[in-house]
Amino acid sequence: MSRASRRVFTRGLAVLASVAVVASVAVAVTTVGDDVVVCPPGTVPNTGVEPRIVAPDQRDQLPEEYRGPGEVAEFTTDCRPDRVESFDEIAARNAQQDAAMSAPFMAPAEGAAWSAALQRQAMVDTGVTVPGSDGTLVMHGQGPLNFDEDPYDSGTGIVDSTGRIDDFFYDEVNNRLFAAIGTAGVWMSEDRGATWRSIGDTLPSQITSAVSWSPNGGPDGTVLVLTGEHTFGGSAVTGIGAFWSDDLGATWHRAEGPPEGTLAFAIEVDPTDPDVVYAATGRGLWRSADAGRTYVDVETCNFAHFVTDVVVKAPGGVGEDTDGGDVMAVVGYRAGMLEDVSGDFVHSEGNGVYVSSTGEAGTFERLTGLDDAAGGQERLGRIELGPATGDEQNHDIVYAIVEDAVLFNGGRLLEIIPEGLDPVGLPTPTFLNGVYVSEDFGQTWSVLADDTELATLCLVNRSVYCLPGLIQPGAQSWYNMWIEPDPTRAIGGVPTRV
Repeated sequence: MSRASRRVFTRGLAVLASVAVVASVAVAVTTVGDDVVVCPPGTVPNTGVEPRIVAPDQRDQLPEEYRGPGEVAEFTTDCRPDRVESFDEIAARNAQQDAAMSAPFMAPAEGAAWSAALQRQAMVDTGVTVPGSDGTLVMHGQGPLNFDEDPYDSGTGIVDSTGRIDDFFYDEVNNRLFAAIGTAGVWMSEDRGATWRSIGDTLPSQITSAVSWSPNGGPDGTVLVLTGEHTFGGSAVTGIGAFWSDDLGATWHRAEGPPEGTLAFAIEVDPTDPDVVYAATGRGLWRSADAGRTYVDVETCNFAHFVTDVVVKAPGGVGEDTDGGDVMAVVGYRAGMLEDVSGDFVHSEGNGVYVSSTGEAGTFERLTGLDDAAGGQERLGRIELGPATGDEQNHDIVYAIVEDAVLFNGGRLLEIIPEGLDPVGLPTPTFLNGVYVSEDFGQTWSVLADDTELATLCLVNRSVYCLPGLIQPGAQSWYNMWIEPDPTRAIGGVPTRV
């Protein structure tokens, strides 16, 4: 396995929004049938089907043709929330939180987080302690959380839950498996996952999103890590750059180039030249020519630089081009071409697929094939890639899973409901656009399954996971998603399991 396998299981709940009700009393009381319903502060009695409103200050930024009707939902409890925060309110709250941490400035200064990490390490090295901080961390419990017990019962049938693993990489030369845990550093297994040990304890941040390994850089090769989460959430934690270790985590070094204060998504070693490494981050695509020690910024678009994935064509395979080394990167900001509420700019004019034969700065070409297949560039949100890498596979084949930016921005939430069906009681609308495949390394794309097909499978034969009324396939695709073909299966060079 030459490509890091991203095992991110998408789960999430749609927010039930409602029309705001202004009341002059702390509780709301009404009569439903013969029952008197008393609702606590912040909720109002449920009187039936109510419109589920997308934050208007966000949806109003969309072109008219994408706004569509409001979604409807059937509330099954006696009380429901009286309102939800709008996009503007959430942004204001986040700005206030940032101000408290960065005062007297509007935002933390560039380099402040790294300086704090260095200061902490200096305190550790000199033996300086804080009174009351000399306790010992002791593991409490063993194994996964049990979600069937109060107060953690999710009601989803999911019994066991463990920490989020953002990335895997398998070093087949030395039979070593590496894992980047979203909030728990980097771990290594030397027996294919039977046992694990942490190799990232001395990293200055335990928020890791991507891990890879290069055979170059020393007897143990080089372990490569990106810090900062790869989830698109309001509470996602940003990182402090890229790091490398040539002694399997005994010591870590910060790479020059990738900045702090951003999310990170993927790190990829060129299989044709292990000195060349690519890092996909929320502030651009970065390229290293010295096994991850230093990086330079690769310009791939003209916007805010959310590069959500990067892959390098593996050599070999059964296609016409078996040399490998071509690079594909995707720009995939979740809100796509939404106009900012300020009206001053569009969030991402550059979402889409970019390809280069060398990966060097200034050589990437934007391809429009995925735009056409997905219904237009404005529909492209977050994008993740899964290239074919097996010995019997055509390495020009690449799969893509695409979040729909128009749906994320509040447009046409009912488009997945078949005409004539009552939407009440059906699964909540998805934010997934579809799954696509290219057989010419990004030039052209065709759809394998769109949101309607996946929604139908959810309702008809449950071959995809869903919870009617709560979760539908792709309900959280803007937050995290992943796709990968099985490298061991192929017919005529085409993977048969994805």
